[in-house]
Amino acid sequence: MKVRWKSGVFFLLVLILSGFPSKSEADIVRGKILQTSKMGNGSPESPLLSQKLEDLWLIVLEEEQDLLKGIEIFIEAPKEAQTYRGTYAFYLYGKIAPTPTTAVQSSPQSYEGTLLYFKPFINERKLYVQIPLQTKAGFSLSPDTAILDKPVEKAAFPLLFTFLPIMKGIPEPAYKAEFKVQVRPLWKDLGKVRFIVKSPKGPVPIEKTRIFLNDQLLQLKEESINLEPGLRNFRVEIDGFPPFQTTVALEKGKVVTVEAIFLKKEATVHINAPLGTHVFIDGKPVSLSQGEFSLDPGEHTFSFRLGDYQVSKRFYLEPGKSYGVSLYLDILINED
Repeated sequence: MKVRWKSGVFFLLVLILSGFPSKSEADIVRGKILQTSKMGNGSPESPLLSQKLEDLWLIVLEEEQDLLKGIEIFIEAPKEAQTYRGTYAFYLYGKIAPTPTTAVQSSPQSYEGTLLYFKPFINERKLYVQIPLQTKAGFSLSPDTAILDKPVEKAAFPLLFTFLPIMKGIPEPAYKAEFKVQVRPLWKDLGKVRFIVKSPKGPVPIEKTRIFLNDQLLQLKEESINLEPGLRNFRVEIDGFPPFQTTVALEKGKVVTVEAIFLKKEATVHINAPLGTHVFIDGKPVSLSQGEFSLDPGEHTFSFRLGDYQVSKRFYLEPGKSYGVSLYLDILINED
């Protein structure tokens, strides 16, 4: 037994000294999917789960993930890792094929994948495996942190990781060990604000919208903007409506939606005129019996005709306000 243990330690040292395995062909990985983590803007961290040997954890990159700096896999090793040192290793694979169609599986399946990272457990009780996505800038090593040598490109997803015994014939208690695992997003120091602008006629294109951040006009080509965390004051303007204003609290990695809905608040007009007066609004006759009229905000022309007397006047009606429009006739008496 002592000879086998020494040979196992020697094999483990060879793996460590030679670095990560490099294979031109894809490896075959077999197991059942324990959990699927979808990583994208605003994604939450996974629950802390127990992962057995040969269980598989899938990581999928969502389409919108520009706030994501990287992905962190937290691992808490079981006590068996101290008892049987050098028995277990962490394997991370990319370019998994075929892509699993279910988030959790009840029976083992086989997949092909390219080995991206390998880490045997010797003295580690806790380990943080960090996966950079665009660049390694902003990542720093620590005694319990492992960072992949190269950023993982989008084309390498989905990823898959598992825990496997390095040697065959391990004791049954060692084979039944469970790792505590959690997958977490690592965020850039940015949040995203998405704008939805609507008028009574439907959605308003961003090109026809004026959006101000702290009274500074933004030159937006898309319906969203990435900003540093903090309180942000926005004013949204479109022609023919009063401005929409709001304040949002932006958090790192989060997406906030500003929905500016512009509703036309009609102006109310009361018309008073002597009996027999013909009234026209913007050239169209109206009946005095209505008493009250609702009109769109903006400029309107009111015309009155009583016998041979006719007068017109333009008014600008503001949204939501009420106006009284009266035709006033007076008798003027002059002394001869």
